Amino acid sequence: MLIACLFVAVLVAACSKENGSGGWVTAKEGAVGMAGAPAGPAPKPALDITAPAPRMEGVRPYKSGAELTAACHTTIDDVRARLAGLEGFSATPTIDSVYKPYNEMSLELADAWQETDLLQQVHPSKDIRDAADQCDQAFSKVSTDISLSRPLYDLIVKIDQSGADAPTKYSLFKTLRDFRRAGVDKDEATRQKIRELTDEETKAAEDFSRVIRDDVRHIEIASVNGLAGLPQDYIDAHKPGPDGKILITTNDADFIPFITYAKDDAERKALDSAYRDVGDPENDNNLRRLLQTRYQLARLLGYPDYASYALEPLMAQSPDKAQAFIEQIGAIVKPAVARDMKVLLAQLHRTDPKAKEVQDWQKIYLGELVREQKYAVDSRKLRTYFPFDQVEAGVLKLAEDQFGLSIKPWNTPVWDPHVTAYEIYEGDKLIGRFYLDLHPRDGKYQSAAQFPIATGIEGEQIPIGALVCNFPGGDDPHALMEHDDVVTFFHEFGHLLHHILGGHVAWVNNSGVATENDFVEAPSQLRENWAYDYDVLKRFAVNAKGQTIPEALVKQLDRARHFGLGIETAQQIFYASLSLDFYRHDPASLDLVSELKDLQSRYSPFPYIEGTRFYDGFGHLNEYSAFYYTYQWSLAIAQDMFTRFEKEGLMDPKVNSDYRKLVLDPGGSAPAAELVQNFLGRPWSTDAYRDWLNRTE
Repeated sequence: MLIACLFVAVLVAACSKENGSGGWVTAKEGAVGMAGAPAGPAPKPALDITAPAPRMEGVRPYKSGAELTAACHTTIDDVRARLAGLEGFSATPTIDSVYKPYNEMSLELADAWQETDLLQQVHPSKDIRDAADQCDQAFSKVSTDISLSRPLYDLIVKIDQSGADAPTKYSLFKTLRDFRRAGVDKDEATRQKIRELTDEETKAAEDFSRVIRDDVRHIEIASVNGLAGLPQDYIDAHKPGPDGKILITTNDADFIPFITYAKDDAERKALDSAYRDVGDPENDNNLRRLLQTRYQLARLLGYPDYASYALEPLMAQSPDKAQAFIEQIGAIVKPAVARDMKVLLAQLHRTDPKAKEVQDWQKIYLGELVREQKYAVDSRKLRTYFPFDQVEAGVLKLAEDQFGLSIKPWNTPVWDPHVTAYEIYEGDKLIGRFYLDLHPRDGKYQSAAQFPIATGIEGEQIPIGALVCNFPGGDDPHALMEHDDVVTFFHEFGHLLHHILGGHVAWVNNSGVATENDFVEAPSQLRENWAYDYDVLKRFAVNAKGQTIPEALVKQLDRARHFGLGIETAQQIFYASLSLDFYRHDPASLDLVSELKDLQSRYSPFPYIEGTRFYDGFGHLNEYSAFYYTYQWSLAIAQDMFTRFEKEGLMDPKVNSDYRKLVLDPGGSAPAAELVQNFLGRPWSTDAYRDWLNRTE
């Protein structure tokens, strides 16, 4: 999960909880880390704008919120000094004299902002998370001021591009486009109103995300009998409290196994209801604030609605084109949905002959029974082949073998003892670094995402990223993972590889995952296919008895993969339509519940549950705003690209080399459609995705 910030390629993720405190330790060693970096010098208005920006070596080990705040102010002072120097530039603007200094300024702000975004989501100290929230707002103000600087825009417009290479021209195109989209060409009164609305948008977005990350609901199970059907290691990890009751939370590590295996339908319904209540009712107001400020901002910038503004720079380009894609996939998937629902209802009738329809909280549990009975895939047995430590090693080794890399431990301060850190080499050359924060804890982001930290610039700075997930493990490295967890690990590592391998370009807004938001998920979704291949899984999927996962089981797993795909896709289309629809209307006249009911009846195979407002906990309405459709759009591209791997081999050196060279390495240096066409030898289409959705087994 990734989203792009306003004027530079600052990619962030959102949502965590607040609680606890903690210091820094050294990755792999557990030693206490060093003191944080000093606050830095006072602002220098006469700063040499050609001076390199400070380089990011890793996440700095801040000991307090005050220390982080001081570092943020140092960055802001430095960036504002660079901006003042650029605005006062009076010679002939060139790429060397103006655009490179602009790139250095962008790099300094991007890296500080990305570090702050990570700390907001993972740091054990509430004091530091709160300071990071304030830094985020301050960085947003600076970003807005840069994007509205008419003197800077006028300089960049005048740069002679005739001798520039294609990536530089594309970077300049994106920069000038984003200046205009920000409102730089508006009068001063309008620009001031834009600043005010942007500040309010930032606050509303942070409030919306904060409520979700704070709001962990739970149910209480009266006795261990309520855990019937769950794996023994889950039962062992959920002991009754002093009152004899067992607490099950809405955190993914609790929620997903329970909703998958628990036999008690009433308890599954109760937990599902608690999950749907996350964010409600407080976020009802925060979401309305967010929708309203974004709508006003779009109107002020000359767009009919925020969806039109948000989609303009993407592959889809317009809400109408995105809606047409939604309708196309929705139509394609209807036969598969009908087949899936018929099978699920038949399964439900075995225990409830009078049932007339399958409910949302039942689909995963019933689907698991079908996969076990029809496809001989027992997830309880399957998970025994996926101890966390073996999966982690397997994911890293696969990347090494595919792309000719070497991944080694990185001895650096980390924010929690369970965080590990690595360096990536190509031969003797260090090309990237990353952190793995993979286990749940209080005060941490609850889902899964890749966080860019340092923006890679060739010859100047290597890219650094972090994977933040919530897999079983932590104190028990042999904890068993669901296969879905394995798929998630592959997915998020796909984002990380894109960030690292694409982080060797000249310009910030071309680096790594700084590509169109409706393409950015494609490399990670493509990588999920490796999690269903026997030759890949046999490398690390070994149970406690030393037995390698059977090939027959993997084949059945791949067959079973397509059962339920229709329902899953229909649900994604429903979420995509909700995201797009909420941002196509004037929020003042939008009845959110009525719109939710209407869209659910049109796109989802499951009925609306009265009294629920799941959108209050749907964080993507902030992060992805109108373009949640991008998951399906990107998946269509991913399945099209996968046709080459299916034909040539998942580990074939030539196809992997071509994929790296033509898709990953360029980062965002060219339009995504061009990169995909270079790899496929033709324009991409939805044909492969259509065929994949229509496969029965």
